[in-house]
Amino acid sequence: MGTAVAPGAFDQRKIEARQDVLVYTTEPFAEGIEITGPITPTIYVSSDVKDTDVTVKVLDVYPDGRAYNLDESIQRLRYRDGYDKPLAWMEPEKVSR
Repeated sequence: MGTAVAPGAFDQRKIEARQDVLVYTTEPFAEGIEITGPITPTIYVSSDVKDTDVTVKVLDVYPDGRAYNLDESIQRLRYRDGYDKPLAWMEPEKVSR
């Protein structure tokens, strides 16, 4: 990752507060939970530009509001079908998986 991103978990509250970020939050878990294995989100998106990036993060939110990243990934949508496939540009008004 070079020097652009430092590894590790960081408090994500400032990012969650941005107007261009969607946040989905569950109720607090009554008991501990284990999540094992890869996380593979499926997202449907439309855009008025031909390319955009989508980031997904799974966070552990503490009672005082601190929110630490457990896992995250980013996808440039032109490569959503794979890096070895033709570029998949977004089409205005069309929802893409």
